Amino acid sequence: MATLQARRVLIVIASIAALSGCDGNDNNTNAPSPSLSVNCILTPSSGPAPLLTSFVVDTQGSTPSQTVFVEFGDGLSATQAKNGSHVYSNIGGYQFRATVSNGAQTASCSQNVNVTPPPPEGFNGVPTLRAKIVPSPATGPAPLEVHFNLCQSQDPEGDDLQFRYDYGDGRANGPVNGCSKDHVYAAGKYVALVCTTDGREGHEVCQAFDVLAL
Repeated sequence: MATLQARRVLIVIASIAALSGCDGNDNNTNAPSPSLSVNCILTPSSGPAPLLTSFVVDTQGSTPSQTVFVEFGDGLSATQAKNGSHVYSNIGGYQFRATVSNGAQTASCSQNVNVTPPPPEGFNGVPTLRAKIVPSPATGPAPLEVHFNLCQSQDPEGDDLQFRYDYGDGRANGPVNGCSKDHVYAAGKYVALVCTTDGREGHEVCQAFDVLAL
């Protein structure tokens, strides 16, 4: 009888030992590593020579022991460079490429770069107008407040810009130095016109926005 009971005890102990390998902790040791991915961000990606660019190599699922290899496409390269700058001196098309490895996985990304001829001596380019409004589209109950933002506008030579706001309801501002304005509309339908210039003749650039105050 004692021998039978001893056998039963051994069977129970063996069963418990077998089940102990099924807990959640052991599963974590075999969990797959996060998938390695990489994204290249290079700005500006086009412009006249010499073109000064800034780059960022953004990785996901990487480890502290990762290696980073950057190829600029013009014969030059860099290691362990997740961010920095690079000058493209010559006219042409290039491919910026970054390769990241964490030992078990490798991922890469690329971005095209276009370097154009420099402008003729004495050339002065027209500004680039970048305008946005809030809300967009400019529709809502009256009185409707609309925020005009032209602060991302740029001049190719870095000249100071002036701005003009024609709100379409008989009121206007400009030319002024302020790159953003708020305006409140009474009920009605309007066409607002925003403009920027570097002060040179023929260099004013404008954009229209529809405004509907209900």
